[in-house]
Amino acid sequence: YSGMVPHNADKKMGLNITESAPWNGFTRPAILQPFDPRFEEMAAAYYKEQEALFGKANYYSMDPFHESKMIGEIDYDAAGQIIMKTMKRVNPKAVWVVQAWDKNPQYDMIKNLKNGDMLILDLFSECRPQWGIPSLWQRKEGFIHHNWAFCFLQNFGANVGLHGRMDQLLKNFYETKTNPLAKHMTGFGLTMEGSENNPVMFELMSELPWRPEKITKEEWLKDYLVARYGVKDEKIEQAWMILANEIYNCPRGNNQQGPHESIFCGRPSLTNFQVSSWSKMKNYYDPTTTAEAARLMLEVAEKYRGNNNFEYDLVDIVRQAIADRGRIVYNHTIADFKNFDKRSFDKNHKEFLNLLLLQDKLLGTRKEFRVGNWIEKARKLGNTPEEKDLYEWNARVQITTWGNRYCADTGKLRDYAHKEWNGILKDFYYKRWKAYWGTLKDQLDGKPEVILDYYAMEEPWTLDKTPYSSTPEGDAINVAKEVYNLTFNSTMSF
Repeated sequence: YSGMVPHNADKKMGLNITESAPWNGFTRPAILQPFDPRFEEMAAAYYKEQEALFGKANYYSMDPFHESKMIGEIDYDAAGQIIMKTMKRVNPKAVWVVQAWDKNPQYDMIKNLKNGDMLILDLFSECRPQWGIPSLWQRKEGFIHHNWAFCFLQNFGANVGLHGRMDQLLKNFYETKTNPLAKHMTGFGLTMEGSENNPVMFELMSELPWRPEKITKEEWLKDYLVARYGVKDEKIEQAWMILANEIYNCPRGNNQQGPHESIFCGRPSLTNFQVSSWSKMKNYYDPTTTAEAARLMLEVAEKYRGNNNFEYDLVDIVRQAIADRGRIVYNHTIADFKNFDKRSFDKNHKEFLNLLLLQDKLLGTRKEFRVGNWIEKARKLGNTPEEKDLYEWNARVQITTWGNRYCADTGKLRDYAHKEWNGILKDFYYKRWKAYWGTLKDQLDGKPEVILDYYAMEEPWTLDKTPYSSTPEGDAINVAKEVYNLTFNSTMSF
């Protein structure tokens, strides 16, 4: 227990609370300072209830000041010691698990706690390690005397997109073998916000702790492909080596959070690049290389009909190629508008919209890429019609506006967990882009500029109850060939 209480606990419970600043439009819980006379009383009640529900635990995860802007000063040293003392009173074997993200955990909060009492999860070890080596969030003394785990984050918001840091992951991992700052490393972890994507990266991270010898990504990938598909195929190897050296090799210095986001999912503007507000995207790979990888996979696709892993990867790689082509066409269309080239604008904006619909069709062939799969799972959690509707609303809001108008627009939470999925592409993202291209076309025709109210376009979809099916439609390989040829104007016979 770290002191979290309802925001109105001063009025309801007579507690002397420290208020928290709002979080992008949402009211945060308040904090009961650990040195408050009633802190131990509240902690005892909390642990008693927790044990009644879940039994006694040895590991307690809590992050008192994570991404927090508190009103007033905090004595981090005192807070850390009191939190630990109340935990140990419940269970002398208790270990406090805390995540290393940005300034959390505060140095003053952990400096006087004993080794063995904490386990610090270095959340983004493959990109922004805090355990001591150079990075954006480097701590020159690492985690001092505390135990910590090398963790792999990979994905933010469970966004769809090929992405990885193969060379950087290998370099950072192997540096723990010799760097003295790693002497208290006691484990490894996966700390992703979404796991149902990029299986190649999760396999690589999961294997590393079990391999005593140092490997290169090329060596490892050849064995991985045989294990994943059950065959050794030269074309497949060629395709994956392209990916491994381009989109799966985000370099050191690029601190983006997750994949190159699909332009189709962004709120339209003249300056579209990243989709979510905090993705920190930066170009690092040639977008035409994913089309080459997709072509190689398609050349051998007939041999692997019914191979589930192959068909999933094929759809995902072709999807990435279409998304990358969409970004190129977007840039051409914006240039057309700025150059007042009506003919090219008409051609390119139509191609963009067509690509979006082709993407929707392709993704409909796999359950994993259908919004119906997401919504059906949410509804199944409900026990009553009212609960089912509530859970569906939550599922729809989470992947679109994230909240009300203030949260979406001013708080910039909209599209944080966007999904390039069948169903939502056609019924949500397509409508935004069609309306936007229409306003630009009107301006080229001499009509006044119209500022679109995107939230007014988005909210109806979050409230809708029109069902989406999770059942795949169409043959994955046939549709992948079709949409590839239409996207890249190919006359190839796969």
